[in-house]
Amino acid sequence: MKINQQYIKNTNMKQLYQLLKDNTVASRAYLAKKTGLSKTTVSSLIDELIQRGFVADNGAALSTMVGRKPNHLSLTGEKHCVAAIYWESEEMTGALVCLDGAVLNKQTLALGGTSQYNKCLRQLFEALLEKRNSSCEIIGLCIILPAMIDKKNKKILSTILSLENETSVIENIRTEFEGFPIAFFNDTACMAYAEKPHTKQEENTFTYVNLDQGIGAALFVDGKILGGASGTKTQFGHYSVDANGMPCSCGNRGCLEVTIGERALDRLVREYGGSTALKEQKTLSYLDIGSAALGGDFAAQRVIRYIAENLAVGLSNLISLFRPEKIILGGSGKGLGTPFLEELTHTIKSHGFQKMVEEVQISYSALGDDACFIGAMEYYFDNCFCFTADSGEQIFLG
Repeated sequence: MKINQQYIKNTNMKQLYQLLKDNTVASRAYLAKKTGLSKTTVSSLIDELIQRGFVADNGAALSTMVGRKPNHLSLTGEKHCVAAIYWESEEMTGALVCLDGAVLNKQTLALGGTSQYNKCLRQLFEALLEKRNSSCEIIGLCIILPAMIDKKNKKILSTILSLENETSVIENIRTEFEGFPIAFFNDTACMAYAEKPHTKQEENTFTYVNLDQGIGAALFVDGKILGGASGTKTQFGHYSVDANGMPCSCGNRGCLEVTIGERALDRLVREYGGSTALKEQKTLSYLDIGSAALGGDFAAQRVIRYIAENLAVGLSNLISLFRPEKIILGGSGKGLGTPFLEELTHTIKSHGFQKMVEEVQISYSALGDDACFIGAMEYYFDNCFCFTADSGEQIFLG
């Protein structure tokens, strides 16, 4: 990375912005003390952030100090936003996410097939633009996918999305959105990235597991996400828990994704004798299984035990390799409810390196359905957005 005056300036502005984010009100003197920058440098940078609408000067605050009272500063997160679109197998959901974390104008569009993805992305993006507050500037577009973002070969690799040509997706989308910087992020990474700032996550080394149609994991080491938002450093959903199990589209057998992913639920219920409570459901979700199990449905209860057993095998191996302090479960898998979490916590104790397994906390994510949008905004601002350069038509891959 080339380090020059513009790079240093952007780094300093990001540092000041983060301090104001962590401290709802602060003065220029406070910022200079915390950063070690001169008061002149801080004042110059803050004045520029105010002029561009990222920071507000709220005037002199009440103080017991003798002499001139310092002006208190605060962020104006509502004046800038990121447009984020979550591309799933059957639908796309878009939202504007302000820098203060507010999720606005959330809209969903059903997909008739993946071949029309460009048209659907454009339609959803224009709908977001139409409802946008004119005073809110869009600083980037994030495309969130259940996929690996292969930066080296510029490919989107997904076992969930049926893409006809993996090599042309990025360029096709770039052509459709001329004039906007575009970032392509893995969905699990985005959900995980939202944990740190929005749940006050204390552990610096933790794993986020996304249970959905696909199964993914994001690993944080010393507070930093391994592999960024590409999803390429681990394919947890393709850990094999049964060498002779069902073939997976990745080429392996017995992967977690094909064994206990949401698309496996219909098959599992049938294998456990069927369910009266679930027979009217066309496609089963984790929430359906969790609700039926709570209602006493025998097949659903057996499915929960089966999922817990296989996930415990995968997690125990991950713990032995990585040793996270905490494992956070997110995605639609939270619909399995408390009985599943209790079953998993109990079952995992019979797997893996006992001392390491016993030390790990396992819990559900406290964030809701907007986690991937919020995480995409946070990651984009931290790692892609630059105060001192026009991103123009740049492409960011993970």
